[in-house]
Amino acid sequence: GSPTLTARLRLRIGIEQLNLERASVAGSVSQDRFMRLAADAESLGHQDLALRARFNAVRGNYLVLFEAQSGQPLSSSMLEGYQVLIDEAVEIADQQIDIGVLYDVSETLATLSTMQNRVSDYKASKATLLRSLEIEQSLRRPARMMSSHANLAYANVAWAKQSDLADDERLDEAEMRALIDRLFGC
Repeated sequence: GSPTLTARLRLRIGIEQLNLERASVAGSVSQDRFMRLAADAESLGHQDLALRARFNAVRGNYLVLFEAQSGQPLSSSMLEGYQVLIDEAVEIADQQIDIGVLYDVSETLATLSTMQNRVSDYKASKATLLRSLEIEQSLRRPARMMSSHANLAYANVAWAKQSDLADDERLDEAEMRALIDRLFGC
């Protein structure tokens, strides 16, 4: 756990995160690297870095599954794949909160909410976004709080549409509010 090893591990995870972003465009993502990085971080006693690497493996798997679906209806095997990733992301977020890595958990919760929306579990997505908003408020990060508010507004619209709880006029109003929240951070 020397400072040099820790700095190198952080750099390796950062590089792999960039590779993940680039690979998602090209359509080839290797989650094995993140799992090796998670094992390395854990062996050095850096649970926060291990969780970050595990989260990136989950995110990489999500991108692969999302690309495989590409406009097709959600099959039962894809739904099962999403559910496995959702369960892993929930576990990672809970562990990040338990050890106090609140800066990293924001990204985990945002991706978790996206996956929940993907399987039309808007109620769970709203709960995830509310959890994220509470964390952002505790960290006093205004830009992230505004983003959480906007995402929550969109989730409310999606939930209302799915459950037929609102008429067209109320949905239009909710969508306009979501757009205002997104643009102006109200």
